[in-house]
Amino acid sequence: MHGESLNPTTATSADPGAPVERLCAHLDAEVAALEALEALLRDEASALRRMDADGVLAITDQKVRLLERHQLLAAERMAVLQAVAPEARTVGQARAQVDAAGSAALAERQERLRALTAAIGDQQRLNTVFARAARELVQGRLKVVERAHAGARTVYGADARIQTGVPRRGVDRRG
Repeated sequence: MHGESLNPTTATSADPGAPVERLCAHLDAEVAALEALEALLRDEASALRRMDADGVLAITDQKVRLLERHQLLAAERMAVLQAVAPEARTVGQARAQVDAAGSAALAERQERLRALTAAIGDQQRLNTVFARAARELVQGRLKVVERAHAGARTVYGADARIQTGVPRRGVDRRG
């Protein structure tokens, strides 16, 4: 072993495995951010089903922050990839440049990221359906209320006088 560290926390930049370990740590941070987003989307679905507007608004703020965090991590990934394999543009390309153990570690994280992004996409589509259904329900209820109160009304006319009756739907062009 000649003084080489097997402990990933004490690896140095002279250690050829250190860039792979840094990439693994970076991908772990991305996984954590996406896991938090996935959990938040499940909470959003629950709030949407309950039609909890305040809850949905609070979750939306949190979702924006998590998405910004993920975008930052995804942008930083390129620099970390370059340390592993300068010509690599994807984790898959970096895997082809490292030893079997490094490739296996990267593959595990890559698969977890794929699974999370698929689950997040599915949950977001479901939340969109819940939101549309809630909006349609509210709009339908508003139409019922509008119809119930569509009878006689007191309104101001064009001459600024109060008029009582059913408002006209069109312009009366009779002379």
